[in-house]
Amino acid sequence: MWQKYFVVGSGNVAWHLVRWLRLHGRDVFVKGRNHQAVSSICQNFGAVSVEVIPDDLFHIVFYAVRDDAVQQVSGQNNFQKATEVHLSGTLPMHVLNGSKRGVMWPMASLVKFQNQELTDIPWVLQGELNWSDILPMKKTTTVDEDLIRRKMHLSAVVLNNFVYRLGVLTSRFLERQNLEPFEHILKQTTTMLVSEASAKNQTGPAARGDYKTIETHLAMLENHCELKEIYQQLSAGIAKSYEEKL
Repeated sequence: MWQKYFVVGSGNVAWHLVRWLRLHGRDVFVKGRNHQAVSSICQNFGAVSVEVIPDDLFHIVFYAVRDDAVQQVSGQNNFQKATEVHLSGTLPMHVLNGSKRGVMWPMASLVKFQNQELTDIPWVLQGELNWSDILPMKKTTTVDEDLIRRKMHLSAVVLNNFVYRLGVLTSRFLERQNLEPFEHILKQTTTMLVSEASAKNQTGPAARGDYKTIETHLAMLENHCELKEIYQQLSAGIAKSYEEKL
């Protein structure tokens, strides 16, 4: 186990990472440009704010900053002994400057002040590190290539961020914030996708060539341009896979 855990950053991921480490009794030190945010994190979780991170064989440094800042911040530290880890789904591992490095990407949306249990979320790991020494992680996927992790990240954006955007647009169309009546069908869709993401399980008007329903829907979406465009594009793709033409 590392003696000291350093977290560089003060945003959503840093907030959750510090909280998680402290819940498991780790000695955590936080560094970041936003001194007010760093101070808040330290006060909330009993971490310590630092300006300099020492290069030590038994220290591990996490970069929980924007992707475009990781390489620069790592280069400034110039570690030869400490282990460096970034938490990006897309950045190559080699952007880290240190001799010992890894990637620990959380496959989840992390937002400050939401007490998510990071032990239970899926983690994508890369690098020859003893990950079990960091923290207990129940769901892990180990990859040996940057490209595999980047494909997983892109897929997570489609299945998470894009689906969430569809939910926001749907809520606006319904003129309501609460989508509770759709909870069952959303869970059903997720279950089907996880078990078998196959075109044969596709349902709906485009899959069965129900042109009349599609035309009715498009007319209803006349004043909802973004949702209408998505509806048209996805319906065309579904229909094509079933050898239908809209």
